[in-house]
Amino acid sequence: MPGYETLLAVYLFLLYPQAVCLLLALFYGTSVLGDELDGKTLTYLFTRPLPRWHFVLGKYLGIGPGAAGPTALSLLAAWLIAGAPGGPG
Repeated sequence: MPGYETLLAVYLFLLYPQAVCLLLALFYGTSVLGDELDGKTLTYLFTRPLPRWHFVLGKYLGIGPGAAGPTALSLLAAWLIAGAPGGPG
């Protein structure tokens, strides 16, 4: 059975960033879809001769930096609070 420090390191460096990124993507995605439905731009996007991969790539490029910042800050805060498990000791 792995020790406490090993489990904490796995949580902080593997599971925690994935969960934060997924939650941020969910919140961002629902707000973007709501804004496009309210502004009636969703119909415009689907009727234009724009390849769908342009639309999807634009959305991913928009959420990437927005999700990376809070994820990095929360991971740094958790790492500092936990006393840098798995690091040089």
